[in-house]
Amino acid sequence: MKLLLSFCIILLLLFSCVSPVEKPENLLSKSDFVNILTDYYLYKNPSIQTAVNTSNTNELNYYVLSKHKVSGKQFLASYKYYMTKDNDARSILKQVEENIKEQGKDWKVYEEPTEKESDNSVK
Repeated sequence: MKLLLSFCIILLLLFSCVSPVEKPENLLSKSDFVNILTDYYLYKNPSIQTAVNTSNTNELNYYVLSKHKVSGKQFLASYKYYMTKDNDARSILKQVEENIKEQGKDWKVYEEPTEKESDNSVK
């Protein structure tokens, strides 16, 4: 009985972890999503002077989302959708990095995992 219960719990955990996120009705386009993330990363950079208190995450989130006329709910739904798709997440973060470099900043948003890191995540 304990073995059956353990097996059921393991199956439940496995299937709950791989359930796909459905495409939300109000999904932001990739380009809009990239622009929002670019602004967020730029404003989090301490070398940029703004009227926004960037150490206050709520204020920063409100400022960036208001600037792009996006609700927190819409951004969060889009974030969950794009970040659960490995190829989308990588391409989005690479595009954010390119946008930051175009603005004269040189720091990484995304780095490819090393072979050692990739091997550890598979186990």
